[in-house]
Amino acid sequence: MLESLTIRNYAIIDEMTAGFTDGLNVITGETGAGKSIVVDALELVLGARADTAMIRAGEPVLDVSAVFSCDRTVLEGISGFTEDESTIILRREVRADGNNRCYVNDRPVTLRMLKEVGDRLVDFHGQHDHQSLLVVSEHAGYLDGYGRLTDCAEDVRR
Repeated sequence: MLESLTIRNYAIIDEMTAGFTDGLNVITGETGAGKSIVVDALELVLGARADTAMIRAGEPVLDVSAVFSCDRTVLEGISGFTEDESTIILRREVRADGNNRCYVNDRPVTLRMLKEVGDRLVDFHGQHDHQSLLVVSEHAGYLDGYGRLTDCAEDVRR
């Protein structure tokens, strides 16, 4: 579970920390309030592509960190980490000179490793994910799945 997200020098955000609790957490606000920036910052700390244009004007570095409490097995199989870590802190720095630094529990890691850990912690769904329902070529697959006919459909295809 995401416990907190701290953002420094990202776009229009000077510094902010958002705390999250068990259950449903909702980010609301008027158009232009910065909701998308908060989501983009979370994606960044999870390993999304970085761009120096994200750095707040006049600042040398942006920094995003996220604290997660999670099942101890999240880091299982990732080199250099033990299974007994139930709090995971991800941090990402993007510098104006183009350098990136990534950390998991204050240990330097590669962007690939940060993304691997991030993928295990968060699953993003956007507001337009449902639009695949409008793709006519996918309709038969949905119906076959709903009717539990996937195996039959495969037999017919063969």
